[in-house]
Amino acid sequence: MDILKILLQAAVALTIINVWLIRKNQPTPWRGGNADSMRSEFETYGLPYSTMVFVGGLKLILAIALLLGIWIPQLTNYAAAGLALTLLGAIIAHLRVNDPLKKSIPAATLLALSTATLAM
Repeated sequence: MDILKILLQAAVALTIINVWLIRKNQPTPWRGGNADSMRSEFETYGLPYSTMVFVGGLKLILAIALLLGIWIPQLTNYAAAGLALTLLGAIIAHLRVNDPLKKSIPAATLLALSTATLAM
């Protein structure tokens, strides 16, 4: 069970880091509306640039904490719960702009994995 939890932590954290650092300015089929970058996605949701910076920073901090939780287990539940809340927010944002449900699949998957991490 410990190895599975570590794998879940790493998968969630590395995916968040990938999305917010590597793919931030790249189009993906999962972006809200017709957005081609993270900034335009937040604009689609009617949210200002400052919100994108805050959410991105928060997610990156939580992702790093989730990785550190592999060695400092006390961090794991806080990081996983925080990420679960932000991912729930992402799903709600998709729903508010009437995106097809398939655009919420990555957020829903990471929400499920974060929640599973909490349950272990």
